[in-house]
Amino acid sequence: MKTVYSILQFRRSLLKDEIFNIGIAFGFVHENGNKVLFRSTDYSKLKNIYSQLNEQMLAIYMNSIQKRIEESEFHLHKDIPLDKNFRLYLRKNVLLEDSTTLQFTTPKIITNLEDDNVIAEKYSKELLSFL
Repeated sequence: MKTVYSILQFRRSLLKDEIFNIGIAFGFVHENGNKVLFRSTDYSKLKNIYSQLNEQMLAIYMNSIQKRIEESEFHLHKDIPLDKNFRLYLRKNVLLEDSTTLQFTTPKIITNLEDDNVIAEKYSKELLSFL
């Protein structure tokens, strides 16, 4: 079974290298259908770093991302590698790729033998612990 993931990063300014991982999207490829899971960290802690952060607006964006993932389907296009399929899915259904403060990273593929939820928990814990 193959899994692909992309980290949602918060970047306050494009001029600075301050980047925080605040979410992660997983794409699970199964014979009986694909699914996408999204996990996020306690991004409200960013308020401790950026006092002028609009926490309500960030919460709206995060809720919107979660809702879009729940409402959309992850389809694979033939002749396109899995990582590029997932990038296309994220761009088209979840969050446009632009120069805003929230951006998904280039998707990474992993081969797993474990349950989807176990994989999501492991990677979320490892990649989303910034504060």
